[in-house]
Amino acid sequence: MTLADLPSLESIIEWIESHEKTVDLLKWVALMLLAWITGAFRFLRNKLRRPSATIEELTSRCLIEEFLEFQGNKNAVRATFLVEVGVLNPTSEKVIVRHFSLAVPRHRFWRRWKPELVALSLPNRPRHQMGSGMKFLKNWFSNFPDEFRDLTLSGTVEPKEHHSGYLLFVCYSWGSWAPRIEGDFVRVKARVHLTTGETYSVSGKVRVTRDKEKFEEWVPGINEHINHESAWGGVR
Repeated sequence: MTLADLPSLESIIEWIESHEKTVDLLKWVALMLLAWITGAFRFLRNKLRRPSATIEELTSRCLIEEFLEFQGNKNAVRATFLVEVGVLNPTSEKVIVRHFSLAVPRHRFWRRWKPELVALSLPNRPRHQMGSGMKFLKNWFSNFPDEFRDLTLSGTVEPKEHHSGYLLFVCYSWGSWAPRIEGDFVRVKARVHLTTGETYSVSGKVRVTRDKEKFEEWVPGINEHINHESAWGGVR
């Protein structure tokens, strides 16, 4: 087809003027199609824009302690996880966190990531020494008799907000149930459970330490806290 075979502008205008109803109908069809496409994209965008969980690998730590015997079990391991977990809410409605859990890989072939650990109360606010000053850090749910009430996250995350705070998980295990340590890290899967029944998970690596004194600096009273029998059954 050449340019000479194409209809002229005058003939196109003449056809439009002589078929006004058809043109109007085509306009409405085009507008409806455009509206449908726009609405579909908006629907998909809102579906994809869901709350999500985050984990701060640089600020999370795991204290590993090894015992020759614990409650009659040989070569036991106590792994104490101080993990900073966040909840990102990009939606237009607030979300409410019911609780958190943490899965740790074990030396097992079956059910490698089970059982999950339940978050325990902290004995003190996590903190970080910065030069000559002390910075107190946010944590989820645990309240303390101090003036830093705004550092305790209640579980309500307003629209377009991101809240991140520390959680404590303790794992006593032995044999094939012991956490799998890869070099200086332990892989974990943190899970956020909402009051709506929805769950969101995130994976990350937590750096391992065996320095109990350093762990005590991060959370004063943590060593005595995890020695108490109330910290021994935090699984689900």
